[in-house]
Amino acid sequence: MNSVLNDLELFTDQSDWSLVDWLLAIKNKAVAFDPKYCAVRIDHEWLNVVNGGVLSPDIDTVIDKVKSLPTEYRNFPNDYTEIKADVFERELFFNTHYVAKRQYKSIENTLFRVSPKQFLSIFTDFLSVYA
Repeated sequence: MNSVLNDLELFTDQSDWSLVDWLLAIKNKAVAFDPKYCAVRIDHEWLNVVNGGVLSPDIDTVIDKVKSLPTEYRNFPNDYTEIKADVFERELFFNTHYVAKRQYKSIENTLFRVSPKQFLSIFTDFLSVYA
């Protein structure tokens, strides 16, 4: 556990540090705690950083996704990100608890937008078929 705390001390001297800094340090092997497994969870998806002691080929994509997070999820300290470290298994997981807001179209604004005259015409046609 000391090595994880040592890594935390590396960043606490900085006034503005983030998860991106930590991932870049892992990428550049500049951390005391060298994880065998490391992942970041964004929008219900776990993104591998290190798997089986091997740096993920998608590390730059993961870093870019973390950079795109709002600062309140990306910068430390924050009230959202959960960090789990297991020194015996050499695991390090960052759960950002970030969920992107979905853009849903309202049915009432898309399917049923007709004028009263159009509605009467549709309704009359319906009655003539089923009456």
